[in-house]
Amino acid sequence: MATPSNALVGYAVLRANYNASAQNYLDNFAPFVMSVLAESGKSFLERHVIADSIRSQFGINIPSLVISRLVRRTNRERLTEPVGTDAVALTPK
Repeated sequence: MATPSNALVGYAVLRANYNASAQNYLDNFAPFVMSVLAESGKSFLERHVIADSIRSQFGINIPSLVISRLVRRTNRERLTEPVGTDAVALTPK
């Protein structure tokens, strides 16, 4: 479960992204997905695990359908790549 300080960090990141004029509302949430993937220490994560990790680390509840859209965006930008039908991995760089 997210502590109040984790939730504050999450909202501060959202606010900073919003102030940086993200082109799309969903662009504000992609850094959370990338952060969870990078910090997991695993080669890939399932979408529901990403949603649970964002909720526990940042105190932000992102529905699984929104996670799917965010993952499609990061795949298109070649930041991540699909693993099977329900998982995603960071692209090797």
